[in-house]
Amino acid sequence: IIKSWLHNHKDIMCYQYLNGYRLVVPFIDKVTVNARETWNGQEIFEVLSEYFHYNKSDAIDAIFGNRVLVNGGVVNCPTNQIKSGEKIKLYFHRHEPEVLNYPVDIIHVNEHIVVVNKPCSIPVHPVGRFKKNTVIEILRAEHPELIKNGKKLKV
Repeated sequence: IIKSWLHNHKDIMCYQYLNGYRLVVPFIDKVTVNARETWNGQEIFEVLSEYFHYNKSDAIDAIFGNRVLVNGGVVNCPTNQIKSGEKIKLYFHRHEPEVLNYPVDIIHVNEHIVVVNKPCSIPVHPVGRFKKNTVIEILRAEHPELIKNGKKLKV
């Protein structure tokens, strides 16, 4: 269910504006990591709790809610042991911090670069808790013509 939702909604960018702030509508996100050597033999429940800071009930909910995959297969047992190098995917509900609702002004555009004047509260690219409330993603949503032939946006 989550995979089909992500596939069908991957390009949707939903912003809301409230009291001078730009907010991102909460969304389903994923993190993919390769299991560290130090995780070898540990139970998935321990890995979620210790390394991803899940509390016990959230870890159990994620496992039994089919939101934890190891090497592409759903993990449905908290005692499943992790092996070094396995690919772990975690799906979770993300809430991003708000940013000031000031415009990202485009100063100059050519075939190589986009020059902008951005508000100080908005990070340029995804970092930390910011994934969509960034200059790159705001420009992608508000000015899709800047993305040509699938090339990355250089700001």
